[in-house]
Amino acid sequence: MEPRKSYPSDISREQFERIRPLLESVRKRTKPRTVDLHEVFNAVLYLLKAAASGACFPQGFPTGSRCMRTSPNGARRARTG
Repeated sequence: MEPRKSYPSDISREQFERIRPLLESVRKRTKPRTVDLHEVFNAVLYLLKAAASGACFPQGFPTGSRCMRTSPNGARRARTG
């Protein structure tokens, strides 16, 4: 898989490593992760910056279903298209 285009909302791996322990500390026992947590975090930052819906993910980011399986209140989001 070729590297994806970078976006202004992206943070570097070095910056991400400073917050990784915080993200990992809240992880419950689940299946092993199959996506890069750094990429998922960058996708969330992109959504926050662009105020885009899950259906508007740019190419190269994990799919919307992986990043936004539930809304902030825990309700399942409707799938589009």
